[in-house]
Amino acid sequence: MRTTLIIAAAAAAVTSVVTSVVSAGPASAANPPLFGARTAVHFDLAAGQTPENFVVEPNGSIAVTFVGSRQIARVALGGRTDLLATLPVPHDGGTHTPITGAATPTGIVRTHDGTLYVAYAAGDSTLTGIWRLRPGGHLQRIAPCPPTVSPTASHWTPTARSSTSPTPT
Repeated sequence: MRTTLIIAAAAAAVTSVVTSVVSAGPASAANPPLFGARTAVHFDLAAGQTPENFVVEPNGSIAVTFVGSRQIARVALGGRTDLLATLPVPHDGGTHTPITGAATPTGIVRTHDGTLYVAYAAGDSTLTGIWRLRPGGHLQRIAPCPPTVSPTASHWTPTARSSTSPTPT
């Protein structure tokens, strides 16, 4: 009898929850829908231009990292994409990279002077870490990380603005 009451009570609770959810009414947005949105640029996904992280620059352009090609690029307001740098390929091609199984830029931050910092998970002790790209300069790894981690480049400075969030390892 006790088992029958417990099952009946559970069934009543489930029915109550389902009824509440179904009869809640139509969903509504907290903000009005976005109108007038447009596509600024089409990336070449076959060439590895899969955007992963971005940071908005003061002039409105966007610095972006591409997963498949390990590239750092700038997209101007008019849609022109300029390649800034390419992160090096690990000896094994990145197959030992944690979480993704492929060498991946995992974050980007821009500082007030225009320097870009990119976190790079490569599964390789000579490549995994934080990389710096100064305006007009060359790409340089400045902080090594163990190859078993997936570093991020989130919120390093009070003036940095980034789209990334911490990645658990």
